[in-house]
Amino acid sequence: MILDLQPKPGRVCGPGWAGFTYHLDSHLVSPGIAQVTAPDARAAGRLVPSHVFTVIDKDQVAEALGQGFTIGPLAKYLDPEDSRVIVWFARPRGLTPKAAEFMCLTARLWEETGYDWKGAGGLGLEDPERMAAGLRNRLEDPECLFCSESYVRLLQLAAELFNPALPPAIIQHAASS
Repeated sequence: MILDLQPKPGRVCGPGWAGFTYHLDSHLVSPGIAQVTAPDARAAGRLVPSHVFTVIDKDQVAEALGQGFTIGPLAKYLDPEDSRVIVWFARPRGLTPKAAEFMCLTARLWEETGYDWKGAGGLGLEDPERMAAGLRNRLEDPECLFCSESYVRLLQLAAELFNPALPPAIIQHAASS
């Protein structure tokens, strides 16, 4: 299920945009990820994504899945008949054509990078105070990616190409350990 009744690339999404999903038929995975990611928002009844991907052009997305970082069809997320998945998109504030191009080219270079199983699993094991302070997940594998980690890294790498530039907190988090 998508939140636009007639989704079309370029109208509801574009290069560099984040795509978010929540799987309604996933009994443990989506609710578990949402609970670990944003427990207060979930407890307040807000929709919390369980997956994030990057729109890289009118036909493709880049995403970290269990088999690794892949490039795949955007169409799989634009099926209005699929009521099992809620999909929504967000254009980052200040995204410029240069930032979007840089993010999309970088994502293509990451194709076939491994999935960061330790980092994704480590989110649930990490000390909440450490995470709230913006420190990196101690189990994160710097050579691999999980879904939200890939989008955040793309934002960090393109931060200075945004107008206005992304806030220092996003850039500084990349250097935190």
